[in-house]
Amino acid sequence: MSADETVPEGGPTLRVRLDSLSDGLSARLTGHDEQMVRLLAEQEEAFPPLMVQWPSRRVIDGAHRLRAARLRGDVSIAVRYYECDNAEAFILAVRANVRHGIPLSLRERKVAAARIIRLRIQWSNSRIAKITGLSDKTVAAVRVGLGDTLGEIGGYPYDGRIGLDGRVRPVDAPARRLEVARLIAQNPGASLRAIAALAGVSPETVRAVRRAGTPAEPSGAEPRESNASGPDPRLCHRRLVADPALRFTDRGRLLLRVLGSYPLLEQQPETLVECVPVHDLTLFRHLALAASERWQALASQAALREAESGADAATGEDTSAA
Repeated sequence: MSADETVPEGGPTLRVRLDSLSDGLSARLTGHDEQMVRLLAEQEEAFPPLMVQWPSRRVIDGAHRLRAARLRGDVSIAVRYYECDNAEAFILAVRANVRHGIPLSLRERKVAAARIIRLRIQWSNSRIAKITGLSDKTVAAVRVGLGDTLGEIGGYPYDGRIGLDGRVRPVDAPARRLEVARLIAQNPGASLRAIAALAGVSPETVRAVRRAGTPAEPSGAEPRESNASGPDPRLCHRRLVADPALRFTDRGRLLLRVLGSYPLLEQQPETLVECVPVHDLTLFRHLALAASERWQALASQAALREAESGADAATGEDTSAA
């Protein structure tokens, strides 16, 4: 195994019969490009060696070359065998197809990143980003998007994530607890294991943070405002109400009607509670908590969309391919 765990060592170049090889490890969602196959078949020179999994003999990289060789009537083809399991073979296929041949589309790279996160949940976002050709922020958004499904996967380290150099980098404990608190606020319905997987901590740490509420800031950290993610909420509301993109569309106007109660909630929350009859306080409390959870879920979805949009724009990725 090489220093980079994602790349098993390949064997020597050999010539093998075409009928001994099969497809099956591609990261492409759209299948083969038949025009590319025909163009390759018209070439007279020998193809570069295919990357093939051993002992299954499934093609890791070179499916178009394999089809082209069959089309032009070749009997054998050059290959290099890689002794690896299916997870390693898929990661190797993604790595190869991001760097040459017909590039994977943005959507294919995101789908590949999601699969790699499931296969190697302990790997850092930067490590997976290097393999898939995405930005760290986009991989982080993909990880968050997997949500509660990550809780079904065990075996990830609780003290950090494995980086590009193979080292496990621990995360400062107070900072980790703050990250857990943030994820709980954004995903109130997520399980302990899902939050643990996203934050790189143990489920017991998540349980402790939930019981204790938001932890204190790490020593030496600057105090954060109550709404550290953006400007004054009243300013946010005024800007939303004034935005023509919302005012002149049906769905935008619907959203503005929903947001219309914010000024009253901001200015007179005690008055609203005082007008509730005592016998209805329990019902009101449950309704208010349910509404809070819905808004937190909306905030989480907005953060995910913002992260994906910002990452794609920053890296110049073509979102039309998704």
